[in-house]
Amino acid sequence: MRLLMSIKRQNLSNSQLTYVGVYQNGKKQQRWIVNYYNCEIGGGYYDNFGQKINQWVELHENFGGGCEVVYKGFYKFGKKFGNWEIMHRQDADNQFQVIGYQIFNEFGLKNGIQIELREIFLNDYQIIYVGSYKNGIKSGYWEIKYRESHRDQFIKIGEGYYNEKGLKVGIWIDIDDDFHNFNKQINIGLYTQGEKSGQFIVKELE
Repeated sequence: MRLLMSIKRQNLSNSQLTYVGVYQNGKKQQRWIVNYYNCEIGGGYYDNFGQKINQWVELHENFGGGCEVVYKGFYKFGKKFGNWEIMHRQDADNQFQVIGYQIFNEFGLKNGIQIELREIFLNDYQIIYVGSYKNGIKSGYWEIKYRESHRDQFIKIGEGYYNEKGLKVGIWIDIDDDFHNFNKQINIGLYTQGEKSGQFIVKELE
């Protein structure tokens, strides 16, 4: 058994993450911690098979100065299980606050009502989605919400429906694929089996 320290830098100008833990026979074992500028910010435990177990705090894939988001929850047999909290802070001087959650069933699939983040989530323009999953597939009515930095409340800016296959259907008020602080465009139109149908109306978010 040997102690291994690995260092990952996401952005040398504003972010330094360090992963510290133990390997045995090429597999991660025991407790691993994640440090951000030498302060512990995440981590958890591995079992003898190198699978994550018990409670973990994991970092958003783009974690750094512009996106300080962590996920807190439990692993069971190497898969996420139960309720996971999504927590965000504006900067290192603030406390993490819960802004969303995900629920996983015994198979590690999302199930039930969720509040999850847009894939591109930054402090300056924060987008969340609120809706339901059925065995890992989006289903039914979903809302899109937005807030600017240092604001407390998210406001609804979009909505629409998914069918039983997880495809967008009917009239959607959707955000532009390139939505950001200088391009706050909303697209309104019809989806048929996940594909845009006909002309969409483009509006600027007030």
